[in-house]
Amino acid sequence: MIIYTINYPIKLSDCFEVPPDKNIWNGDYKGKPDRERVAFNKLLIPTTDYAKKYCTYGLYLMFFFRAKATATNTSNVAYTNEKNDGWKVLAKERYNSFGTNDQLQDCYLVTINIENHEKLFRNNEKHKLQFIEKILSNKKHPKIEEIISLLPTSTKKSLQNEDWRSFNKTNTKAVEEHDHKFLIKKISHQKINEDA
Repeated sequence: MIIYTINYPIKLSDCFEVPPDKNIWNGDYKGKPDRERVAFNKLLIPTTDYAKKYCTYGLYLMFFFRAKATATNTSNVAYTNEKNDGWKVLAKERYNSFGTNDQLQDCYLVTINIENHEKLFRNNEKHKLQFIEKILSNKKHPKIEEIISLLPTSTKKSLQNEDWRSFNKTNTKAVEEHDHKFLIKKISHQKINEDA
């Protein structure tokens, strides 16, 4: 059995600095956004020890309450399926709303860590993560509903009372159902000592 620990949601901006991206973009894609690319280490700058403790191997979920959207992804994978409703569509919507001043103030992050992840990767069983990603892309999945219940009241009401969408790929082929268990865990994080 694989145990997936779902860490309590955090407001992204409480644990990361998200500097405004001042690069102008016309909303076009040429395989990737037709604009100057920002280095990841300049996009999300840790301000607490959260990243070191919880952003390890596994999956992450992001809840954007202004867009009534949620995403589930395995680490280092992003679905950009513009034809349906992928990251590209959300990126365009956010750029149209915020311009170059989007600091993700409406974003909540949930990380999911895997117990004994070394064994999973050593046995080349990463495809099992796709199964978890697929089931958690269903906005009616009991664990998604439970996670939403942990969000702050105003955000939770926003997600529960409005039509919102998961913009994940849910028709992933070759996913492997497997014996698994979800545990929800309260977490703690501390500000990084800038003088250290």
